[in-house]
Parts: sequence; C-alpha cells; structure tokens
Amino acid sequence: MKTKLSLFLLLALLAIGAVSPAAADTQPLSLAIGFEQALNLGDAEAMTVLFADDAVYARYIGGDFITGREAIRDALSPQFDPDRTFDIVGVSMVENQLTLVVEISDHGIAWMRQTLRATVREGLIQSLEPVAFRFLF
Repeated sequence: MKTKLSLFLLLALLAIGAVSPAAADTQPLSLAIGFEQALNLGDAEAMTVLFADDAVYARYIGGDFITGREAIRDALSPQFDPDRTFDIVGVSMVENQLTLVVEISDHGIAWMRQTLRATVREGLIQSLEPVAFRFLF
C-alpha cells in the first residue's frame, strides 16, 4: 500500500510540476513524500531534516509546542517502531498550509488515522501539529 501511495504522490507531484512553476509550488508535496518515507524508515534524523531550525511541533492535539529541530528529533524518536507503518492517505495544500492524513498500522493492521497540519516556509516545515484523529476499530 505505501509503495503504491508513494508512487501516486510522486506522479501527482510530477503532474503538478508539469502545469507551470508559477501555477503550483510543489515543495510541500515533496515534503509529504519525504515525511512518509522518514516515518516508515523509523529515522528521526531524516525526519527532522524536514524541519526548519526554529520549527515548532505539538505531539498531541492542544499539546504544548516543542521548539527547535533537536528537541523535535528527541520527541519523535520514541514514536518509531519496526512493526509500525505509516501511509499518507490524503494530502491537501492551500498556500503554505499542508494537511496530511496519515494512517497508522501495527503489524499490518490499520488502527488510527491522524490529520496533521504543517506550515511550510522556504521548503521546510515551520510548524507541525495534529488537528484530528480517528480510531479505526
């Protein structure tokens, strides 16, 4: 599933890029692809490279913001599990706001969908926070 979705996102990125550079900024979609890949690799370093140095991140809806790339890496590290997979099942972009719907599975069983909102500036995530979630059982 994740390979098909990543391929779909890549094709969508190429299609948007073919429209016109002035018509669509594809950096946020590139970030979505990189975000999914870093999640599935369980690589906190690869994940935090996507963030600006002074980025902010909230782990939970309404939670306190964590500031700075290194603090974000430390907060993300415990979330990785070799039996967990993440599939981006929805992406929307309005100006510099990227909304991702991420399906989370453990041992191949999807159990949650989480909606994340990211603000993107200069090709990097400036802020990331969960805005909704839904258990699938």
